[in-house]
Formats: sequence, structure tokens, C-alpha cells
Amino acid sequence: MPETPASPRPTSRDAAGTSEASLTGARDQLADLVARWGTAPADASGHHDPASLTTIPPEAVPMWGFDWPRSGDPRPSAVLILFGALDDVPARHDAERVHPHVDVLLTQRAATLRQHAGQIAFPGGRVDPEDADVVATALREAQEETGLDPAGVEVLGVLPAVPVVVSGHVVHPVLGWWRDPSRVAVVDQAEAAAVFRMPVADLV
Repeated sequence: MPETPASPRPTSRDAAGTSEASLTGARDQLADLVARWGTAPADASGHHDPASLTTIPPEAVPMWGFDWPRSGDPRPSAVLILFGALDDVPARHDAERVHPHVDVLLTQRAATLRQHAGQIAFPGGRVDPEDADVVATALREAQEETGLDPAGVEVLGVLPAVPVVVSGHVVHPVLGWWRDPSRVAVVDQAEAAAVFRMPVADLV
């Protein structure tokens, strides 16, 4: 019986195409997450409805898995949770549910800050009166802290707000996909001690 010919190994062009398609799938999974649990960028909380900035919606409990303690004097803020194609630092671990070529942008907060000093965090901060909505806050803060170009960020949506009692903030997580990554680094050492991209597979 004749042997079945082996399938040809993918060329570098094939591999690149497969990786790109798979990364598109990773981006689509994030978009599906927002479609199920969050709000579209156009519907993000803003100053047209100030009460929405400190209101914890009912869907926050099933989304995050538990009912977070609430602060008596909440202050609105937003963070940018920015995923994208892995940079030149490969993941060290395999994770079945995570594409190996996806990373996330993180900062280490300066040790001199009054709140959350030295912690690893998503770039973000308090909502300013000039910010149109929490998406604008997250992009502005990320640019100020990391130097990223907001034009390269595709904002997928906003997940339910999270109250952080220790600092009194109500944090709006803005989920984004880094369509066109730009150089990032510490912009202000009073704000951040480090800026880096981390493979998601290593985190999980």
C-alpha cells in the first residue's frame, strides 16, 4: 500500500499568515467579551451623565465573579487594558486558552506615589473635567505615562466598573487592541518606574 505523502511544511509566509489570522481571532475574542459584558466605545460613561462615572452596574457582579466592596466617597478613574501582537520578547510558558503571540501593556507605579505605590498596574488615572468620557481618560493617561500613540489603539469597549476601596476609586476598564504598536517607555518618573509589555501566556 503506498504511503500517504507528508503534508508540506508551511513556509515562512504561510506561518506569518496563520499567526496573523490567529491574532485576529484573539482580537475578535476580546471584542466578543465586550459585546457580552461591556459597552461600546460610543456608549462609554462621560460627563453627559456624571452619576454613571461612580455607579457600579448590576452586570459587574456576574462579570467579575463577586460583589466588590464599595467606597463611601468614590472618585471616577479609567485604565487602558491594551492587548496586541507580541513584541520581540517571547512567552516562556504555554497556555491552552491564550494565543502565545499576545501581550499586554503594563506599568510599575512609582514608589513615591501616595496610592498604590510600586504596584504593577494598567496605565490609567482619574477622570479630568476636560475628558469627554472614560475612553478619553484611559487614552490620555496611557499616553502621559507610556508615550504610546493613541491613534494606533483600536478601542473595543468598556467593561463594568470596579470599585477600589483602598483608594476610593471607581475604575472603568477600557479594553483595547494595539492595531499599530508604537514605542513605549517611562515618560514621567514621578508617575511610573517602569513600562513594559508582558506575554499574556506568562501571566496565566
